[in-house]
Amino acid sequence: MSKARPKGLLARLQAGETVICAEGYLFEFERRGYLKAGGFVPEVVIEHPELVEGLHREFVHAGSDVVLAFTYYAHREKMRIIGREADLERINRTALRLARKVADDTGTLMAGNICKLNIYDPVKPGWEERAHAMFKEQLEWIMEEGGCDFIVAETFFAYAEAKLALECVRKYAKGTCIPSMYKRVPVVISFNLQRGSDLIDGVLIQEALRRVAEAGADVVGLNCGRGPATTLPVLEEAVKNGIKTPLAFVPVPYRTDDKNPNFITMTDVDDKVNPLYHLAFPLDLDPWLCSRSQIAAFSRRAHDIGVRYIGLCCGNASHFTRAMDEALGRHPPASRYTADMSKHAYYGTDPTLTNFNTEEVCKNKF
Repeated sequence: MSKARPKGLLARLQAGETVICAEGYLFEFERRGYLKAGGFVPEVVIEHPELVEGLHREFVHAGSDVVLAFTYYAHREKMRIIGREADLERINRTALRLARKVADDTGTLMAGNICKLNIYDPVKPGWEERAHAMFKEQLEWIMEEGGCDFIVAETFFAYAEAKLALECVRKYAKGTCIPSMYKRVPVVISFNLQRGSDLIDGVLIQEALRRVAEAGADVVGLNCGRGPATTLPVLEEAVKNGIKTPLAFVPVPYRTDDKNPNFITMTDVDDKVNPLYHLAFPLDLDPWLCSRSQIAAFSRRAHDIGVRYIGLCCGNASHFTRAMDEALGRHPPASRYTADMSKHAYYGTDPTLTNFNTEEVCKNKF
């Protein structure tokens, strides 16, 4: 039985509440052996829909307020490159139905998803017409499948593509499917910032955030690419610049730094193991993962500067989502299993534990 419709995104943000949106489906299914790195196309949606539904439920269990439809990279260009363009509509509609089912079952928000198309080319103006058509078909499928509570349009390397995506959302995401509390579908617009402070079309990131906010985006920010340590300073600058639109903090959970602000250029920690191909991205990033404590600390820092839309992108897993939730004082169902080291055989403090283990072994043998 479906639960009552939850409080909407904008109502929550206007009330000062934090909305957590778990992402990272591509990397998680690659790790589990159901998605091929390189193309990163979510074929698992139509090959193993039960697993996608399961991960949606896992993220909600860990504290996500949102079920994000797994249509990231399920656009025409990605389906073309792997020879499955004929499955384009089926993969989108299936992903939307799975997300809607879990959102209705759990009383969470359901978000539609579009993303960068990898066809932007400043010297070939034809990219824009192609992009418009691709955004249009995905947005129309969202609305035909019952609509959504909001749309996430994300990971844009170029301001021009983000601008076009926002225009398409406003044009095609409309109709009777829109929740009655909205005159239009709310939209989150986020960028993937590479090295430096400008996007690949030369627009400075702070200018890009300002422009999409003024154009009507309901939430603006960064997602993917940069880890927490190199994402937060960009948002802190936006706050100093006086931006009023709610900000999105959705980094990857990797320890990026000034040398490698984006995880796509990080190198293997031990080049001797793989001297001919030393890039850590995408398969050898594990040593660069943040700890849960680091994710919790960055979540609190983001909250402290006023960010109220947070999540994690590629590399996320449910234990990180729970860490974010708990860092903000929340207790999702998964908190039932949060560590209690007082019961540990050697590090514990429970008086009923064996003293030989907690005193002699722990202090003198470890």
